[in-house]
Amino acid sequence: MKVAVSIMGANPPKPLVQHCKDVLAAGADYIHIDIMDGKLVPGVKFTGDEILNLRRELPDAFFDCHLMVVDPLNWVDKLAEAKVNMFTYHYEEVYNHQELIRRVKEAGMQVGVALHSTTSIDVLDTIIHDIDMVLIVTFEKTGIGGQPLLPSMIDKCRALRQRYPHIRIEIDGGLNLTTTELAQSSGADIVVGGWVILYADDMPGTIEKMR
Repeated sequence: MKVAVSIMGANPPKPLVQHCKDVLAAGADYIHIDIMDGKLVPGVKFTGDEILNLRRELPDAFFDCHLMVVDPLNWVDKLAEAKVNMFTYHYEEVYNHQELIRRVKEAGMQVGVALHSTTSIDVLDTIIHDIDMVLIVTFEKTGIGGQPLLPSMIDKCRALRQRYPHIRIEIDGGLNLTTTELAQSSGADIVVGGWVILYADDMPGTIEKMR
């Protein structure tokens, strides 16, 4: 199990890049960057320039970007410039999936597709062999941290694993040292942790337990 640390809740006074360096030094596999445009979800978080600045400081880090935006196609060039590794867009916000997937891959990034809690895995049938990862949003309201994990999303993850054994699965939302055990039994490959890791007294120990 790989552990991605969401930096959405990485607050001052510690600089953002130092938060990232600390979690990587503690054993995190990915930096999970939640990009919010203020349209799909409340609030604005992380611009292309901010991510590019992070890349300059963290040339070898795996940037796992979760785009909560209404027009992900407009972000392809920005994130390619920042050498983002995983470009994950919301299924519900795209009509021409093949065009977006093609553009992302041509730009040198892997493609992830995120599903809201109410979206069936059936929608993936026509694109599953063209993408690299599926992100299961395991809480109710996208873009708001600190929400509890919905147990039904664990069943959704299990169903996804059974139907598509080859696909990487990431679970994002409501994960802590207790609920991670559910994620570990669901068939997920990657878990996303935020505050539970960023502000842990024992960051390496917390990451290891979530793994």
